[in-house]
Amino acid sequence: ADCNPGGTLEKVFRGTRSVRAASLLIAGQFAAAVAAQQFAASVWSLGLSDLHARHRRFGFRCFDPLGGSVTEAAAAELACAFVFQAALMHVSDLKEQLRVPLVAATVTALVYAGGGTSGAIYNPVLAFSVIFPCGGHTHLEYCFIYWL
Repeated sequence: ADCNPGGTLEKVFRGTRSVRAASLLIAGQFAAAVAAQQFAASVWSLGLSDLHARHRRFGFRCFDPLGGSVTEAAAAELACAFVFQAALMHVSDLKEQLRVPLVAATVTALVYAGGGTSGAIYNPVLAFSVIFPCGGHTHLEYCFIYWL
């Protein structure tokens, strides 16, 4: 699937309003991340599975997702994000029926490769929503790892 149908982002960022448009897009992403964090907590509180029930018993605390140092986690996130973006840039060269499986295989391989070191988030807004409330590291360290 085309990640930018019709050049929508180029149209938004063209002209003198590009800083304002970028700010609005980023603010919208963070608002959605906060809403998702609240929604996820309410769904998990329903206890629909054993995992949800166990998580509720611990007070919905999350644990440090990093399996390495801050520098190692940042390097893993950076390398995996680069590989993922490179794959997305070249997926359009393939036959249409191969695109989705290639992207899925790439994501799976990257999560396997980087998950033990950084938690394999590869999305700064998702990290803000899921990882930042966790203990173990400072807010500034998480910013370095996931927003580099």
